[in-house]
Amino acid sequence: MHNFRTKGTTSYTMNSLKSIITISILTILLIFVSADGQSQPVNNASTKPRQVDVVICMDLSGSTNGLLDNFRDKMWDIINQWQMFTPKPVIRIGLIGFSRYSFHDGSGYIKIISDLTDDYDALSQKMFDIQPYVENGIQFVGAAIGSGVNDMSWSEKPDAVKMMFVMGNGYVNLGRFDFRAQCETALKSNIEIHTVYCIKNDKQMRQRELPGWEEIAKMTGGQSFQVFVNNRSAH
Repeated sequence: MHNFRTKGTTSYTMNSLKSIITISILTILLIFVSADGQSQPVNNASTKPRQVDVVICMDLSGSTNGLLDNFRDKMWDIINQWQMFTPKPVIRIGLIGFSRYSFHDGSGYIKIISDLTDDYDALSQKMFDIQPYVENGIQFVGAAIGSGVNDMSWSEKPDAVKMMFVMGNGYVNLGRFDFRAQCETALKSNIEIHTVYCIKNDKQMRQRELPGWEEIAKMTGGQSFQVFVNNRSAH
């Protein structure tokens, strides 16, 4: 198991940067992942700041009700870590919530909480504006991926790093939203999708749901992880 910590400044290539961002996002969730977080030398052509876009699609239903808390409580820690990279990347973060009935059926129970932005203060405020109560909903994972791929202001720079993290649980093929078609669109747009499955106590249910989450990551060149979520108490 690998826990990545930054000391001083860290140079990066595209591949090592992706690994570091992967580890950094998952560090927010207070878990350890097995990944290569070691820096690699950069050549002169790669010393300019790189555009990095990270979209987080977060299941906000009752079964993952502590996920948002875990993310926003640690967001600034990881942003400060990112600022220590050399050269300093231009990192934008976008956030999509899904699986709450209050997000309306017509959208697939999806809500864009924040488009891609490097205004982290505004992003933080929008996260704290989300109602903290536990709310049930249907996990239309395909709709969440579709919104992440199609509705966010992704960089058009050819060397931009574009990553999406889909966090939640449930079956990925619910509803009219074809998750495989959305993954194909992501792949054409050079967007890697990493999935973070929030572990359920029901082992049999987990075994039935998990293969779909792993398929999403495999289709788009991403990685699949599992995490325990510290649930918020019901209000």
